[in-house]
Amino acid sequence: MLVVEAFVDAGEMLPSVRLWQTHPLDQPYFFDGTTAVPDAEVALVLEGERVAYEPVPGQAGHYRPTGASRRVPSRASLAFEATWREQQARAESVVPPEVTLDSVRIEVPNEPVDGIILDSLFIDPALVDSLQFDSLRTGVEQGLVYLVEVTLWWTVDFAEVNADSVYWIRTQLKPYLSDRPTFDDFFFRPEQIARERTLVRGATRQHAWTGVYAVPVEQRETPLPPHDLRVALIRSGQDYASYAASRTDPERREPSSNVQGALGIVAGLSLDSLRIRVE
Repeated sequence: MLVVEAFVDAGEMLPSVRLWQTHPLDQPYFFDGTTAVPDAEVALVLEGERVAYEPVPGQAGHYRPTGASRRVPSRASLAFEATWREQQARAESVVPPEVTLDSVRIEVPNEPVDGIILDSLFIDPALVDSLQFDSLRTGVEQGLVYLVEVTLWWTVDFAEVNADSVYWIRTQLKPYLSDRPTFDDFFFRPEQIARERTLVRGATRQHAWTGVYAVPVEQRETPLPPHDLRVALIRSGQDYASYAASRTDPERREPSSNVQGALGIVAGLSLDSLRIRVE
């Protein structure tokens, strides 16, 4: 079956599109010449204007707009069309208003906190008994982490963020550590997907979100290791929010899709991100 991926970003040029095909579950899967779809007919219709796509030379499965590309306006309607070996894929979406990060605040504690490490999870010691991790006796060790708190602010300069808002916000914290990855989310919040109207709002239409990520250290006297942090803010509609939320759902064989006749996602969104040095 055909699989489609296209993210149309407000204020940016028309994006590339990626097409590949599914394989049986009992076969190894790689995105290469055996799974990429290099010979489909692809087009995006933006605000009623049809833009044909062509294969990108040397990048099997990737397609780009033919001729001069155009910038994507906020609130634009878009439709996707693809035909491949008698399969027809279609999808529709709407580009949301642009989103811009106003400011970012990073708070680092003076010292790390104690906890229990189980594989890649850092567990609050207060939860150990209730979760019965102490009875496992394997793969469990004492650990120390700095809990870094990050707050993002952005301003909503339109009226639709009310009780009937159709917009969703995805917030992300992605630290880059040279010698060891950060721990997976357990009682921390490095990412969230929520209706924009439900997030913290001030009187000046400024919204806020606070997340936490963990940085491991070997000793209590060890200072926070310097590292880069990418913060991202994504505004979208329901289709993208459902897709992003279902990608890691262990009970699903594939993420939620808004594509008819195929799998995958075609969604309008608005993204703003920063890469910050944390020391």
